[in-house]
Amino acid sequence: MTPESIAAASFQPSFQQPIPTQAVPPSQQGVSDPQTAQGQGHRSRIFLVGLLLILSLVVIALIVLRSVASNSPDAIFQKALAQALTTNYLEAKTTFDSGVAGTITTDTRYDYSDATNPKLTTQFTTDIIGHIKADAYADTKDNFLKYDQANGGTAVATLLDKWVQIRKNGLYDPQYAALTQPASTGSDETTFSSANFIPDPRELLLGQYLHANLSAQDRASLVNYVKVNKPYQYNPKQVVKSTLGGEKVYIYKVTYNTGKLTAYNTKAAALFGISSSDIKRFMNDQAFDSLTSAVLYVDAGTKQMVRLESKDFYGNKQVTDYRNFNQASRIQAPTAELPFSRLQPLLAIPAQTQSITY
Repeated sequence: MTPESIAAASFQPSFQQPIPTQAVPPSQQGVSDPQTAQGQGHRSRIFLVGLLLILSLVVIALIVLRSVASNSPDAIFQKALAQALTTNYLEAKTTFDSGVAGTITTDTRYDYSDATNPKLTTQFTTDIIGHIKADAYADTKDNFLKYDQANGGTAVATLLDKWVQIRKNGLYDPQYAALTQPASTGSDETTFSSANFIPDPRELLLGQYLHANLSAQDRASLVNYVKVNKPYQYNPKQVVKSTLGGEKVYIYKVTYNTGKLTAYNTKAAALFGISSSDIKRFMNDQAFDSLTSAVLYVDAGTKQMVRLESKDFYGNKQVTDYRNFNQASRIQAPTAELPFSRLQPLLAIPAQTQSITY
């Protein structure tokens, strides 16, 4: 054996003898390094804080997006429509200005507390067919009329300030019904033969903008009809914020789809209990097809429609101001003080014009 082989053999490890390892005291088993544990805990806290921050930002973004969506011109208009159809009480003043021909003014109180029997009282004033001032009441079954001023002077003085019933249990007095005739010219407007004729005040339940107190199902149906069929057409980018009477309002410049507006009114009229024959006549009197433009004002706080201004291609202008939403007591029907037949001297005075509408 050479010296090199002897040296190599002396350093050859033996597989039969285990290599000794340093024993770990029982008290230190399972214990990590303090600095390592501290680092891991710090990283966990950073991760949790970051995760909470991201979630908070997501929630804030969703809230902002929802707020923006709920305050979009379309959302505001839809809310105004829905609120208008959940109205218990309302007052509205309308002025119809036909220029040199004169004006018609109606100052009306609406009571929708009974959803199936809307009631209204109005003061009607006009100088288009002479000078008339009258009060009228209407509900689904009955109409009453009282003249405060009428054409005819002293000859009709004893007939003033007396309530008469022109409709009872859904039927007109025959003498009143005879005053309303089909238009001989072929137009869609109602003609009449008396200078003191007052249209059925139920026409004031209808118009360019509707109020009612409908069931959730009927309300949703009408709002959806407007949303899908768009009788009110406007550019959302042109809706502006301004003030009206010191209050902030959104202003919508609108053109009407008059066919859809007529259909919208027809649906509402049926819910008001108006007969199909009366609906047809009322829609003719509304003359929506002559409208050219409108401006609608929605209160920025309450989301109620507070003013409507419109024009037609004849040059007529209409302004309606809505006020006192849900703030007054119920309306009661008057009591007849004269039979309708007593009004014959007043109603026999010939008309000086061929048409009238609210």
